[in-house]
Amino acid sequence: HYITSPSPDLTERLGAIGIDTKKIGLVPNAVEADFSGDVTDEAVGKLKSTLDIPTDHTVVLAVGRMVYVKGFNYLLEAFARVIGEIPDVTLVLAGGGMLLNEMKELAGRLGIGDRVRIPGAVMRDEVPVYFKMADIFVTPSIRHESGAVDGLPVVVPEAMAAGLPVIGSDLSGIPVLVRDGSNGALVKERDVKGLAEAMKMLIRNPAKRRAYGERSKQIIKNSVNYGNIAGYLSTLYREIAQNRTPAEDITPFEID
Repeated sequence: HYITSPSPDLTERLGAIGIDTKKIGLVPNAVEADFSGDVTDEAVGKLKSTLDIPTDHTVVLAVGRMVYVKGFNYLLEAFARVIGEIPDVTLVLAGGGMLLNEMKELAGRLGIGDRVRIPGAVMRDEVPVYFKMADIFVTPSIRHESGAVDGLPVVVPEAMAAGLPVIGSDLSGIPVLVRDGSNGALVKERDVKGLAEAMKMLIRNPAKRRAYGERSKQIIKNSVNYGNIAGYLSTLYREIAQNRTPAEDITPFEID
């Protein structure tokens, strides 16, 4: 009767295989509104010590599976440009996957191994601590030659709920939540220079980081949280149960 999609890109792809796009509604991936809210300063300090991150460093974070579509190799290349100008910053690239060793080797070849922390897979209960530790979140997703691409990575609303500014690629579902100049920065996929410039801009401007991060939190608090999504889906189910056409009768999910 109805289909929900986390990104306009996926809606278009469904249409291309014959699905009636009038039956598809945009419902972004959501998180708990208070995600990372109970993480203590002690836990953050312990993680920084474990990862050997200087206490005065700005922390740039990326989290995800080590696979091609995440675009982490472009992030490492961009970060090499950043530390050429800004000395007191550390990149944490967290997650497991088939490209883990390749990313470590690339950091070494770029000469930034001492400024990048690649801890591998992170346990689920540790994830909020990583977000609380960070100052900036980056999701440099790319589209694979096969057409495969992330829809809307769950780490994006998680980072926003944690009050982080987000730098992301301007493709698929990322622009649904990341608004350029409002709560983060959007760059073209594979744009190493663009990623570097966005990181340098936010590293050098703590006030803008705070403003973007607060806007991120408000979007999650006001709209993209489990409670609101559940309410929307409950209404959707009731409409279908009463044999009404959801696409005509239900207001599309709104992101405020």
